[in-house]
Amino acid sequence: MQPGPRTIDATYRDENGTTIEVQADPIFGNATIEIATDGTVSLNGTGLHQSIESVTGTGDVSSSELNLDIEMTFVGGGTAEETIHATKEVTETPTPTPEPTPTPMPTATPAGLIQGNVDCNASVNSVDSLKILRFVAQLTVGQESGCPLIGAVVALFWGDVDCSGTVNSVDSLKILRHVAQLSVAQSEPCPDIGMPLAQ
Repeated sequence: MQPGPRTIDATYRDENGTTIEVQADPIFGNATIEIATDGTVSLNGTGLHQSIESVTGTGDVSSSELNLDIEMTFVGGGTAEETIHATKEVTETPTPTPEPTPTPMPTATPAGLIQGNVDCNASVNSVDSLKILRFVAQLTVGQESGCPLIGAVVALFWGDVDCSGTVNSVDSLKILRHVAQLSVAQSEPCPDIGMPLAQ
């Protein structure tokens, strides 16, 4: 009596040049299913059951599944058919870890810089606040000759009056608070607004 048709379910990883090993199948023993780079599928069986004379298989593979039709020829005559249906294993592609942005190395602090006096004129005033807002809005900012550009690294980011690590509108507000003689919160140790920067 020859076996009836059955379907063997499996999985595979890549549709190009992949080999799937079937071990100790009760009908055709150990088998190798090969997926060629052109997408064709073939089967080779070894260690066949003693009643099987040969096993042949042909099939096709798509981007998500493989189908293989197998025909077994029995010793003494007769054939049986089987189907192997395999779905492609989905492997998660790891999300790359972003590279950290390098922190610029500070250069020597030019002489005479006053924390918050971003245009290097006579004193810290509301004009310095306005210039930081223009910098944040990516507008031109007028400064005295020899004055560091806002955002340049001196002892800190020039214009980062609260030492938060960036020049933004909060720095502008803190300069206005200083001008109005209100308290100003900073990340310590941070030079107070209006104080000379250490050289």
